[in-house]
Amino acid sequence: MQIWNTDSTRMIDNMLDISHFPYTHRGTFGIEQETVVPRIKLEQLDETFFGYGYEVKINNVGSAKVMAGGGDDIINLQMTTGFALPFSVLSTMSYETGVEHKLFMTAAPIEEGKSIYTFVIWRNDDVSALVEHDRTIANEVIDFSFAVGLEDQMMLEKLEGQLSLEQGALVDVQADKPSLEWRRRYKELVTS
Repeated sequence: MQIWNTDSTRMIDNMLDISHFPYTHRGTFGIEQETVVPRIKLEQLDETFFGYGYEVKINNVGSAKVMAGGGDDIINLQMTTGFALPFSVLSTMSYETGVEHKLFMTAAPIEEGKSIYTFVIWRNDDVSALVEHDRTIANEVIDFSFAVGLEDQMMLEKLEGQLSLEQGALVDVQADKPSLEWRRRYKELVTS
């Protein structure tokens, strides 16, 4: 659990946005030249989460390679990302190595401009048994996840106020479809 100096609405918008990977996550997994956002189709992912599936090319070096369970230095990653109201996001990352990594994230408003960020990781491999240089792979996976979160936090804390929920208040593009749908549903939830 961490306290971030940003609004929960901005946190969810960020968690649903794949277009920020090459810019915000240059230090962890983003590839600067991979700026084309794939077309996405919104759908019910399971009984709880609504979102989309997509493929993204990522840097797979250093701790990212540990996260992926090996592989080449640049790999294609199959992902799904979905939201559950009010402030939960689940991303599933399926690596070419067979490793599946689920990241459940929540944002809890404390006051305007301040939120609690929490995340939980599930994997289909036993990282607790793997030891590399007197350090478990599990620790490296957690540290890498914290590093990715810190990149998001540093970017989000530069933004002030809530994300507008009003239709047409923002210039939305293809990559904003998940956030736009979350905003529509969230506004309906809080105004009904």
